Amino acid sequence: MLSRLKMAEKVRDFSSDMSGVFALSDIRNLLQTENRDVLYRALNELQNADVLTRFSRGFYITKGFDPLVLSQRLCPESYVSFGNVLAKQLLIGSVPRYRIRAAKVGPKRVYSNNDIRIEHLSLREGLHFGCEVVDGIRMALPEKAVLDTLYFYRRGIRFSFDIYLDVDYSRLNKEIINEFLKKYKNPVFIDFARNLTNA
Repeated sequence: MLSRLKMAEKVRDFSSDMSGVFALSDIRNLLQTENRDVLYRALNELQNADVLTRFSRGFYITKGFDPLVLSQRLCPESYVSFGNVLAKQLLIGSVPRYRIRAAKVGPKRVYSNNDIRIEHLSLREGLHFGCEVVDGIRMALPEKAVLDTLYFYRRGIRFSFDIYLDVDYSRLNKEIINEFLKKYKNPVFIDFARNLTNA
C-alpha cells in the first residue's frame, strides 16, 4: 500500500479535476487497488489525515468541494433547480452555499452531513424537462427553476426566500414560461404561475 503521504498527494493532485468529490470507485482507481481491506484501510488513513471526509455511503469530499457536483454525482438524472438557479441567474439574492435543491423522477432523497444538505425532490416524469448541462452539471433554465419553485411551494415546500417579494419575475422569458406551462395538468397551478410571473 502507498504511504499516507503518497495517498494524500494523489488525492490532492486529482481533487480539482474531480471538483473535490470522489466516489468509492474513484478512490479505488486512484490508489490502484482491488483489495477491499486495503481500500478501506487507506480511506481510514485519508480521513484521519483530514484529506477526505465521508459525506454519505460511497462518496467522499475534500475541502473546497463543489456541492453542485456532489448533487449531480449522487443522482446523475437529477437537475439543480429552485433557489440555486434563481440566485445564480440573479433573480433572487443569495442562498446557502451548502444547501442544494434538485429535482428528479422517483422518490425524494435527502442527504445531510454536518452543514451540507442536498435534497432531490420528486417530480412526475412529464415534468422532468427544461434543463441544460453547464460545466457537466444539469441545471434548470431560469424559467423552469421558477416553475419548479412555485410547483413545490404549492405542495408545501418552503424556501429561504419569499416567492411573492424576493423574485424578479420581470427578467424571465414569458414565451418560455407559457410554453413550459403547457406540460402542467393542474389549471389552478397554471393560473397561479401565470399571475405571479405575469406570463
